[in-house]
Amino acid sequence: MLTISMDQALYLKAYDGCDGFPKLSWKYIGVYIPPAGNAFFDDPRYPQDLARADYKMWQRPFLDKSKWAQHDGKIQRVTIDDIKNNQDQFLMTLGGNASLMLSTFEYIRPHSGSRYIRANPQDGQKEWKSRMQKRSMS
Repeated sequence: MLTISMDQALYLKAYDGCDGFPKLSWKYIGVYIPPAGNAFFDDPRYPQDLARADYKMWQRPFLDKSKWAQHDGKIQRVTIDDIKNNQDQFLMTLGGNASLMLSTFEYIRPHSGSRYIRANPQDGQKEWKSRMQKRSMS
């Protein structure tokens, strides 16, 4: 499963399968819910209302999506523990924030032989934003 960030998920949701983009409900795409604040979402040791408060308002609708349950054909959220415990099931994308990447790698501890691909999609993001602006104006 390809995990995408919540902001990438907003773009896919807006396109909803148009212009060659996949639908967010495609069974091989999951929305990565990163740890926020001092708690992990879905961690039973933390009150979920407090964990939700650590996320921005626009992110909270993704917290209500179905938890990853293998490859269902619906929008699924994926937590860092899902990835850590099922590393052979995920291809993960992370933003350009170096400290976020390092802390994520440190927590997940990728298995020996795991692949790391570094890319700089900045030009592609400009194109996406341009297409989204045109789409919202029509």
